[in-house]
Amino acid sequence: MPRIWLVAAMMLAAGVNEARAWGAAGHSIVAELAERRLKPKALSEMTKLLGGRKSLASISTWADEVQMLRPATRNWHFVNIPFDASDYVVDRDCTQKPGGDCVVRAIERMRAVLADRSKPRLERAEALMFLVHFIGDVHQPMHCVDRNDAGGGQLAVTFFGQSTNLHLVWDVGLIERRTHSWGEYVRDRLGQRGSPCRRFRRLCRAAGGQPRRGLCRQRAAHRRPTAGTCGLQAGADLE
Repeated sequence: MPRIWLVAAMMLAAGVNEARAWGAAGHSIVAELAERRLKPKALSEMTKLLGGRKSLASISTWADEVQMLRPATRNWHFVNIPFDASDYVVDRDCTQKPGGDCVVRAIERMRAVLADRSKPRLERAEALMFLVHFIGDVHQPMHCVDRNDAGGGQLAVTFFGQSTNLHLVWDVGLIERRTHSWGEYVRDRLGQRGSPCRRFRRLCRAAGGQPRRGLCRQRAAHRRPTAGTCGLQAGADLE
């Protein structure tokens, strides 16, 4: 299978009533991280599919832009998993509604269209544009939990002296506080080579210590998600 189609195949390996996740910068970061990892053959196939010299970052917000014209796609950007639930249950969390079902099923559908070479090029290109966006969406924590607060959109917070809500902090605030350039952010994240466990082991040795067996896994299991780690993982899953 050509690598460009693995874009979709890897995605699934990887409660929100507000249908936007990340800002334009966040989605651009996820898309650019993925594209920079693609090999020449995959880049060539992507270019042919999208028609012309388009980057994944340039089409990463298209799915948001078409929501007004396609209201049936609104719910495709999130999945309402109850806050106190331990896992995702299709019949509970992804039922069909006027605004669509959920991001999990949307990814499955777009993946199937993208991999089907019998489909028209434009239909497959559209599927790729949806997928690039949805993989960013599904890695935004506020888009995967339902606590009856519109994915944190109704939870007021003060962020560096500014009144806002938790959803917007994740969408825009965390990235804007980190950098004014999403390109700079991508370069920074790409510079963090290796898995978290490998990086942790290197830090231990640099400090003159030796990581105990299982310590890294235990540490990783208790790590809290950050915009950086979520964006980096999304880019890897999209690759």
